[in-house]
Amino acid sequence: MKIAPSKGIFSFRMKNEDSASPTEGSYQGYELAYKLAVEQLTRIDDIEQQCRQSGARYVEIDSQPVIILEYLNQSYQVTLPQADITLVDSQEEVPIRDKVLILHYLTLARGTPTCQ
Repeated sequence: MKIAPSKGIFSFRMKNEDSASPTEGSYQGYELAYKLAVEQLTRIDDIEQQCRQSGARYVEIDSQPVIILEYLNQSYQVTLPQADITLVDSQEEVPIRDKVLILHYLTLARGTPTCQ
């Protein structure tokens, strides 16, 4: 890690020696984070309670358990048990970064009230 002053503020830069390009290294990091988040989600004993704590809805669609939640003003569907994440009513691919954030939110939600 290099620390370089920039207009009185420190900027931190990390060099990833293992990847061919920063984009490839970042993607691999997101893939690992996604895999770990899926494992965390599958270990939750009471998924319906976890949905209530996160403000998500737990439903069954065609006998398949599904979590539906809002993220950045769009509805997302998390199909269980494999934790496939898709946009509701869209064929658009969900970026891996968003998948990781959605799963982390679901797994870490504690039901803390938000300001409105």
